[in-house]
Amino acid sequence: MGAVTGIARRTLTGSSEAKLQQFRKVTIAHPHLLAARDRLITAISDSPRNSVVFVLGPTGVGKTTLRTKVENDLTTGWLQN
Repeated sequence: MGAVTGIARRTLTGSSEAKLQQFRKVTIAHPHLLAARDRLITAISDSPRNSVVFVLGPTGVGKTTLRTKVENDLTTGWLQN
């Protein structure tokens, strides 16, 4: 296993549990996540009122992260003109 360098070394402090919690809070702006976010925003805004939009995919691909980010953007008014 390689050594932890850079920001990770400074960020991950405390017990193993504390480090795990810190790690779980990190989200990387992956190009596929950004594209999925844009597609989800489009699906939501182009759908008729009271529609249901499904997000499907295997475990661990980022569905909950995507939902959380889009929900935050919508509720904070970041996307509204």
